[in-house]
Amino acid sequence: MDFTEKQIGFFDKLKEYYLKIEKIITPRSKSCGSCIECCYHLINYLHSPLEIDYANYYLIKSGNPDNLPVLSWQDHIEQSAGLCIYCDMDKKICRLYKARFNLCRIYGPFITDTDLTCFPSCVYKWSAVQHGTSSSKLIPYNEEYESLVMDYLELVSEDVKRIYLDITDNAFGTVARKRLLFAVEHYKKLIAASPDNGYLYGCLGRAYRNLGNSEEAIKYFHKSIEIDSNQEMAYLDIGTYYYKQKLTDKAEEYFRKALKIEPSDSQARYSLIMCLLKQKRFEEASSEFCRLTDESFQYEERLLRERDLIDLI
Repeated sequence: MDFTEKQIGFFDKLKEYYLKIEKIITPRSKSCGSCIECCYHLINYLHSPLEIDYANYYLIKSGNPDNLPVLSWQDHIEQSAGLCIYCDMDKKICRLYKARFNLCRIYGPFITDTDLTCFPSCVYKWSAVQHGTSSSKLIPYNEEYESLVMDYLELVSEDVKRIYLDITDNAFGTVARKRLLFAVEHYKKLIAASPDNGYLYGCLGRAYRNLGNSEEAIKYFHKSIEIDSNQEMAYLDIGTYYYKQKLTDKAEEYFRKALKIEPSDSQARYSLIMCLLKQKRFEEASSEFCRLTDESFQYEERLLRERDLIDLI
């Protein structure tokens, strides 16, 4: 795989961006990458042609000691639907860590207000910054990154450009749906190999949920906790499902179960508060609100911004 001087120029700029963002987000006490929690949850996200090409360039320049696949962007989006091809499940490491993609870097420290809170083992658990899905202004150098990604599209084929823009413009476009279907099959294969891994059932449920198949999703969420009663995220997923169905009694039950496993999960507590408000149990909601940890200020702010709470109850 050969790269032009213009492409290499973009790679140098992307590397500079990575170095700048790393200086800001790298934890002092422990390095990210010692777990693969994020790897499980980024299966439905798309990496840009620039980042894939840079990863290939990095592998070639480094001699590719782990013999990782060097794939075109189109092949990558086909083969990486499901668990990332650079993720080593056994060793729980990213084999592309130094050249990992932008989303892999910012997923932990910068979470959207629709994402789950950081995982219990995440090094960013108490320092994550929350931002709205329609705004990424809180992410440092984000405009610089997005500009690089878009400008690089002028160097790729028209097919790659068209497919990439189609996916980014339409989250459930043809190619995106194909990736989700691939993810479903991928997780089924992983489950066949490890049928006692409750976590994988939860991942399969989320893939079905993103496809809009809530019936299959809830089935696998329940299967997840049936196999492993400590799957906190599955309880949270089930609670969210029931909340959207306006079954607040059931939703409350599962949010409380999630909190029993992980009392500091501010997303679960926030969701519980919403359930209590819906049921007009104001004193209990107030009590739960007070139990939100200081580190979970983003959820407190979100609640305080809800000026028309009457609409929620």
